[in-house]
Amino acid sequence: MHQLISREYLDPRFYNKIAEKGYANPTINIKDITELDPDLLESLGVRTIGYDADNTLFFHHAFNIEGEVGKAFLALARRFSTCIISNNNSPGGRRRLVDYFEEYSRVHGLDDVYVVRTQIKKPSASPFIEGLQHFGTVPRRAAMIGDNRLTDIVGANMLGMTSVKVQPLSPGSEPSIFGIARILERLYYSPDKISDESPCSLDQAMHVAAMPSRFAETYDLRNITESGKNYLIVTMDLTRLNLPMAGHVEIYWIGDERFYHFPEMKMAFRESPQLKKSAETLLMHLKGSEVEVDSTNAQRASNLFADWNLWKSEEQHECYFEDIHPEMLGAVHDEIMQKESGKIRIADLFCGDGKLSQSLGMYMGQKHNLGFYLADNDARLLSIAQKNMKGLNSSFTQVDLTTQWSMPEKIDIAMASGGLNRQVVTREGAVAAASSTYDALADTGIFIVAGYTPSVLNADDFRTIGFSVETMSLPKNVASLKRPYQFYVLRK
Repeated sequence: MHQLISREYLDPRFYNKIAEKGYANPTINIKDITELDPDLLESLGVRTIGYDADNTLFFHHAFNIEGEVGKAFLALARRFSTCIISNNNSPGGRRRLVDYFEEYSRVHGLDDVYVVRTQIKKPSASPFIEGLQHFGTVPRRAAMIGDNRLTDIVGANMLGMTSVKVQPLSPGSEPSIFGIARILERLYYSPDKISDESPCSLDQAMHVAAMPSRFAETYDLRNITESGKNYLIVTMDLTRLNLPMAGHVEIYWIGDERFYHFPEMKMAFRESPQLKKSAETLLMHLKGSEVEVDSTNAQRASNLFADWNLWKSEEQHECYFEDIHPEMLGAVHDEIMQKESGKIRIADLFCGDGKLSQSLGMYMGQKHNLGFYLADNDARLLSIAQKNMKGLNSSFTQVDLTTQWSMPEKIDIAMASGGLNRQVVTREGAVAAASSTYDALADTGIFIVAGYTPSVLNADDFRTIGFSVETMSLPKNVASLKRPYQFYVLRK
């Protein structure tokens, strides 16, 4: 059983984490890959696809992709980088997979269908990481397609990939031992346990936004703005949607309460179910350049963590590793892919323990010539970062980034994860750090600023420094209306 079932299956904590985090829920659920829309994958940022083999591409140990599934696989393989991530990793089974896909690539003129070699089984991270490293991509730019929730879907979701669940092509072709995994899957995942909170249609959302007074009671915003309370503002630019009398909507957020301001109408409203649904749907149709999460009005508090329940939860720490860092890696990945060959210089500001740069080097360092500059004012954290970056082309500087500073050479990409936030710097210090970053960047270089706790700068501040603001948020993240963090992509 130890050879057929991953160790995670034997640990009760594994199942508790699945239930708590919803890791068994796929991003996309389809019958088989013939139903998969490649345009949808691209819209989700996917550039690389990993596939399970048995019962996803062919019957168990059949080693032959055929029929409509075969046609769909070939079309996808011509469009996306492709790797096979299978738990069929006995020496003989792995050799047959490698030989089959080498021949398949040759016959169909494909550049590279890579078969993951590691003996470690899904849902462990290692097989997924090997596939990503081979193509020099990061989890947010990759998808995993498979028929098993507890290996394919859970493993992909835990890493931050897009997950696609297909039905087994022929469950009866599996050895009976695999029925254990299917039973566990049914025990820990049930579609009827997921509440239906899907947004309304775009037409319905626009109807509510055009006539909000029909759906919510009015509210005097002076109760917020003149009260000294902490609040953030989510601003949606609806110009592209051509909504009459609703060019913009501002959501004032105080703790768990939300109020909606329509500047063109000069009216504000207390949140209602209709307004909430409308906002969620509109956000799903907006771009990152059309939505901003502005927390500069939260600076009035002496201690925001004590004053505001939104930031008290320990989720703030998990958010960086599970949400913000994967998105930052995705933005860096996209920029690197647009660069010509040669050394790409990356500055990790307020680097802390260096795990953000470590992840970037792990995923993309084998395919690209990356040079890292890590800077922080904390000597202890820099010492940890040096250990984490062992083996990567990196240098370290202890410096107060809120003063004027410089780099030994112009940099192409700068990253600040949480560094320009209120618990780290003052507004004056943030302006100094952003200004020095602007000077340190090469022409057309980018600066990625993200944080879960409130940033002391907003888009107008960055424009004043000289940046062009390409992205202000991740609207799909904001649409959850749970933890809308800042996410700026700024270009020199």
